[in-house]
Amino acid sequence: MVQAASSSAKSQTWTLVPVPVAGASYAVLNHNSGMALDVNAGSTADGGTIIQWPYHNGTNQHWQFVSVGSGWYEIVNANSGKALEEPGTALDQRTYSGATNEQWQLSAVAGGQYALVNRATGHLADVDGASTTQGADVLGWSANGGSNQHWQLQIG
Repeated sequence: MVQAASSSAKSQTWTLVPVPVAGASYAVLNHNSGMALDVNAGSTADGGTIIQWPYHNGTNQHWQFVSVGSGWYEIVNANSGKALEEPGTALDQRTYSGATNEQWQLSAVAGGQYALVNRATGHLADVDGASTTQGADVLGWSANGGSNQHWQLQIG
């Protein structure tokens, strides 16, 4: 690397790619509401629904990012050991099968926040209706720039 005076040239533009720490557990906090990505009622069943809930440091609010290659991750709940998936619209958890609807990419937005992008659909993890109510569903939804689609990772 050679240091040079800024010229605003494309060759001086850098993109930082987020890389979660292998084996670390994260709380995933919504920018709009400040609430955590949460497996409802601590379910350990396939199909357990994903909601937002005030952060309480429960294992149902902790997630590990397991690389599946090329910048994609299986996002695993610490309580259930199941993967975050988008089976239709509402997100849930399921035993990981390697299906692309169970794979996610972190896409940097502003201020150290990320969009969670589903590999199968291209949808983002989205708090339904930009709700700030505890228990609101988390869906897969087309990108719209809303802060309800922006998430912060906090080591748990």
